[in-house]
Amino acid sequence: MKKIFLAFMLMTAMVQGQSKFKYDKLFLESGIGMGIPMSQISPTDSSNGSISLIHFQGSLRYMFNENFGLMGNLNYDEFKNSLDQKSEQKLLGLELVYNIGNAFKLYGDDESFGLLMHGGVGVGVMSSKFNMNDNIGAITVGLKPILALNDKVSLFADVTYKQILEQDVYYNGFQTTYPDPGKFSSSQIGLTFGIIASLGKNSSSADFFHLR
Repeated sequence: MKKIFLAFMLMTAMVQGQSKFKYDKLFLESGIGMGIPMSQISPTDSSNGSISLIHFQGSLRYMFNENFGLMGNLNYDEFKNSLDQKSEQKLLGLELVYNIGNAFKLYGDDESFGLLMHGGVGVGVMSSKFNMNDNIGAITVGLKPILALNDKVSLFADVTYKQILEQDVYYNGFQTTYPDPGKFSSSQIGLTFGIIASLGKNSSSADFFHLR
């Protein structure tokens, strides 16, 4: 409870501290979608329809200026196949963000379109009934088109490639050879659709400061 209170106080201080800037620099993002395993779906590499039935992504992003920023995110995926075998994946990530839409003036005719590029690393855990604590790492890179609804709120669609490292639980839940599992890497594509809210009192945000 104390950690939640401290996080709330830190966010409040960051929001209030933005008044000296010409635009909001802090963003809260939330979305849902799906995760698609590209490899290591099962020990035999047969999919049986394995796909993330539940995908959630929450992010807090801070832009140092109109072009560059830093984003922390939390991702949750549940992979399940037609045989009701499943695994869960939880990832905590830290990524650099580049506003490629602003840098290359990809605004669109109505100047409400933007494009963010992001990439970084993550740590987390895979779990299934065969292994409840498979620690993993990740390298991520993605593109995020954004569409401004108004000065404070935008919609986004995100496509992210994830390279998962040091994994010993397959996406269908099975583990490698027990009791000495062999480590492997895998890949997956994440598709997320959601909403972005800029936090602050300014009339514009770093994403769309060109509109002012």
